[in-house]
Amino acid sequence: MIASFVQHAVATQRFVAIVSNQSAICLFNHKGKLISVLEGHVGAVNCVTVVSGSDIVVTGSHDFTAKVWNAKTGEILFNLTGHDDSIRCITSAPGTDLVITGAHDNTGKVWNAKPGEKLFDLTGHENKIWCIISVPGTDLVVTGSDDTTGKVWNNKSGKKLFDLTGHRDKIWCITSVPGTDLVTGSLDNTGKV
Repeated sequence: MIASFVQHAVATQRFVAIVSNQSAICLFNHKGKLISVLEGHVGAVNCVTVVSGSDIVVTGSHDFTAKVWNAKTGEILFNLTGHDDSIRCITSAPGTDLVITGAHDNTGKVWNAKPGEKLFDLTGHENKIWCIISVPGTDLVVTGSDDTTGKVWNNKSGKKLFDLTGHRDKIWCITSVPGTDLVTGSLDNTGKV
């Protein structure tokens, strides 16, 4: 069921969710047995996350939607609409029901996954968003973009707190270091702390 490459994967204590360059999401147990295939996107699925402490899977796709799934039943619970281009990245805020999407429409969106409700638009990037993370133990979300900046947001208010600048090319990856440090990786062949 997995096509030519794995696009994104996430693991929980109960299952591993894998998306590839197709419209289905495969769920495996920890022994590698396929337990479910989630189908419903009409474009390739780019990203996947799991809502903290639950069996709720959320996916983002080239079809401009995110979908909220019940991993046990395979049922689509909600279609999250509002992006005007491909959703490229997704993260969940640990200990909450919040999910944050980033898209090629230059925006992020904060959603409450359980009622399928959009809470905030994250606007301010001047080009495509490629990466997004929730910083564990905080209310912070960080986005990285083709505009060479990272932006730090409060996921409970939707407010931009500050910019991460200094790269000369696209930011394609972000990670957090235990504590308060963030690391960005760019196509300018540098990483910045």
